[in-house]
Amino acid sequence: MALEKITFNKLPGGMKNMFTRAKDVLDKQNYDYAVALLSELIQAVPGFSEARELLRIAEIEKTNRLGGFPKIMAVIKSKFAVMRGKTLLVKKDAREALNCAEEALSYIYSENGLLFLCEAAKALEAQDLAVDALDRVLKLKPDDEPTIRLMIDLVDGMEGQAVRLMQMRQKIVELHPKDLKAQAELRAATATATMELNARKAAEAENGKLATRDNGTNAPDMSDLERGDRIIRSVDDINEMIRRYEQVVEAGKGTIDIMRKLAEFYQKANRHEKAIEVSSERYDEFDKLRKSDEARVADEADLEELKRIEAMAKRRHGRTS
Repeated sequence: MALEKITFNKLPGGMKNMFTRAKDVLDKQNYDYAVALLSELIQAVPGFSEARELLRIAEIEKTNRLGGFPKIMAVIKSKFAVMRGKTLLVKKDAREALNCAEEALSYIYSENGLLFLCEAAKALEAQDLAVDALDRVLKLKPDDEPTIRLMIDLVDGMEGQAVRLMQMRQKIVELHPKDLKAQAELRAATATATMELNARKAAEAENGKLATRDNGTNAPDMSDLERGDRIIRSVDDINEMIRRYEQVVEAGKGTIDIMRKLAEFYQKANRHEKAIEVSSERYDEFDKLRKSDEARVADEADLEELKRIEAMAKRRHGRTS
């Protein structure tokens, strides 16, 4: 009973409005309200991964601001939500268990909530969500061996996860450098990852995903970029889209819209300095363009969006530096 993946375009009008409102609220740093809106949205549409990604951001920011008694109460509420969820899993009600996991994280972003989210996601056969949950635990505790081994068990044999498996095997070797079995498993994982990457590159070339453009460069086809925008599921997907948009810019096709999207992906990858740099460079070009008759209303709208991204990047960069 895997979760059906839903994109923004497939949402009913009311839910589109709710998502747009949640983004605005998040930009205004009203994290409690953003968490409330996005939690309601993913409970109604659990397969809408874009909302869940924003929800995680809001939860982290909300948690960072908790302290004293409110934090103690948040921990208690979160633990009770996980306990209810575990009971529901025993009763084979995985969908409601997933809601309990999300409820736990809405109180406080924590290892405990993320681990149960992974457990509920696996019960729903939502493997991408389970991988994302464990990946987030590892960001909190990068060298936690039990979590690393959980990730290995989860992604071993999963399509498209050979590189991640190799990375996890590498961590085990770093933790146990004299373990010959771990070294052998790393070599096997590296070979599999290499084959997967080569197969992916061959498929891209075969399908014309990197088509030679009129100016003789290998810039990605724009329709391919648009398709890629709609299927972002993991950190690897985000990095791949950054690579593609950077190719377009290098090919001299960096329109304001392209630069705006590149800045957004830098934001998602927590590369805030790059997001600021891209936004600033584009301002200078746009100012020159606006002095001529070539400036369009659409470009101005994209510029405003670019400014919003830069402001958000500066706020987050300030908090992480």
